[in-house]
Amino acid sequence: MLSRLRHEVGSGRPVESEPQPVTTEEKMLEQRTEPRTGIPAAELQERRERLLEHVRRDGLSGYVLFGVDYIQYFTGFWFLSNERPVIYAENIGGESAVFVPEFEIERTRAETAFARIESYPEYPGIEHPMSIFARVLTDLGIRDANRRRRGRLPRHPRL
Repeated sequence: MLSRLRHEVGSGRPVESEPQPVTTEEKMLEQRTEPRTGIPAAELQERRERLLEHVRRDGLSGYVLFGVDYIQYFTGFWFLSNERPVIYAENIGGESAVFVPEFEIERTRAETAFARIESYPEYPGIEHPMSIFARVLTDLGIRDANRRRRGRLPRHPRL
């Protein structure tokens, strides 16, 4: 939103000015882009769809992204990578979930449009985060591709 303050000439004092109307183009730009990247949401969706095409062609049930760069490239979600995992998963039907530390839930809700945000308590805890995430994958219908394919990992697709 445009600033409502201007400086009075010669005084250096801020003075409230008349509100500037927000153009339709500015409104559309805000709605189409992700907060941190500035990449249109439609472009991010196209990237995920291209990845899903490769996943479907290989007969897999979905994909999982662990790296901060991969997650940002495909979703626009930016986060500080540290020892706590942040993971994005999507099944072949397009249903997805992001998996974040419990203390990141509110920020993730505020900064993203993810429909499903799953979390885990501070680690080390009673249950390892990957055990919790395994249930999320099961719920999404993403199966163990390595076991089904006898350990043969698919090559990285060119997107």
